[in-house]
Amino acid sequence: MSSKNHYQLFGLSSTASPVEIEAAYQRVKGLYQRNGVSDEARLDALAQAYSVLSDPLRRRIYDRSLEQDSPMIDEAEPVGTANLGLRLRWLAVALSLLLLALATVWWVRQRPTEPVPVDAAVVLEGHKPVAAAPDAPASANGPDQGKWQRKYAELVELQAHLREREQQLHSWRNKQLSRRDSETDGETDQLDNERYERTLQHEIEWLTMRIDIINQVELKAAAQGTLMKRQVYQPPVS
Repeated sequence: MSSKNHYQLFGLSSTASPVEIEAAYQRVKGLYQRNGVSDEARLDALAQAYSVLSDPLRRRIYDRSLEQDSPMIDEAEPVGTANLGLRLRWLAVALSLLLLALATVWWVRQRPTEPVPVDAAVVLEGHKPVAAAPDAPASANGPDQGKWQRKYAELVELQAHLREREQQLHSWRNKQLSRRDSETDGETDQLDNERYERTLQHEIEWLTMRIDIINQVELKAAAQGTLMKRQVYQPPVS
């Protein structure tokens, strides 16, 4: 069972819906129970696979690890269907990037040629100095402009934090590669290392998602007078 990934344990493809994952978990677990299987290792593997696939964020991290570490096609998925799904995903990514580029060009062209002076050289968010926001959209006037600048300062802070976490993960992985050449970690150290990497990946995923939401939704809402509540990252429960 250890040679199969989480999807293959349930006889599913990597595109399975949450409803299909839940149904497959109940079906396989019930099959073991009806047959009187008491292998704790198998039942633990099923529970672990379900806990990952039922959590959207942990599932995204797991799918990414499958693509990076051992790219393969699920046994339950026909080859033609897998290739088609991969092409569609890449097409969706390309279209998203194209739309983002067009939106950026449109926004730049809509900006006034004369810059609007900013009242303060630095916008303070907590105790960290953040570069002052660029000119707010023309739709943000008076108090709305201040709301837009506060939301933009949050965006800049998240982007800096994301770069810091990505650099931290990159440095940590390089350190682990160098240690493997010189020594072997014990089982406890290996588990701690895997937990630390998963925590960093989880935070990077969250920061990326928040930056996208602020860019696409919350900045526009702030320009119209609605300042959405600041979100705080919550680490996963081990």
